[in-house]
Amino acid sequence: MRLVKHHCNRTHNCELCHENFKSKSSLALHRLIHTGERPYSCELCSKAFRTKYALQSHEISHNNERLFVCDICNKNFRYRGSLQAHQFSHNGEKPYACEICSRAFSSKSNLIRHRRTHTGEKPFMCEICQKGFSDKSCLNKHYKIVHINQKNHVCDICNRAFNQKCDLVTHKLIHTNEKPHSCEVCGISFRKKSNLIVHCQTHIAKT
Repeated sequence: MRLVKHHCNRTHNCELCHENFKSKSSLALHRLIHTGERPYSCELCSKAFRTKYALQSHEISHNNERLFVCDICNKNFRYRGSLQAHQFSHNGEKPYACEICSRAFSSKSNLIRHRRTHTGEKPFMCEICQKGFSDKSCLNKHYKIVHINQKNHVCDICNRAFNQKCDLVTHKLIHTNEKPHSCEVCGISFRKKSNLIVHCQTHIAKT
């Protein structure tokens, strides 16, 4: 004789409206209707939703909107936290201090980057040559210069192109014959600061 197991169709009942649900999670979601609770909030506009899926669908509607505007310089930001960190640059406030050297920063992200100078941590790795970097912007710069040789900075006088803006600025001094870096000892001037540093060593050697 074969025994047939009868599975009881257990239901979860709402104690407020007595509606039945097949799962405990569905009941928990339903209860939010009664309590009015909306635990998922949009970081861009603070609009709240009962489900994570509804929040994700809403966030798509923002696309590239920048809703938070600095009332001092009118710069736009996507996130409230980014605006708050930016506003510190206007009032000079630096609430984030390094616990190792006490140097202070206006944003937490800058503090995190600074800490890596103490720890030597380089979490951003180049996928091509495996070289590590402490900052993502340094990794992007490395990739453009070393691996794809991207030269976006073009001289408007001779059309020579450079990887970095600082190299273009130095190059333009050739056209203007400007030499902004002067030796405090003998007064001789140089276009590049590195050349001035090398020159200064000659004075140190004579003393």
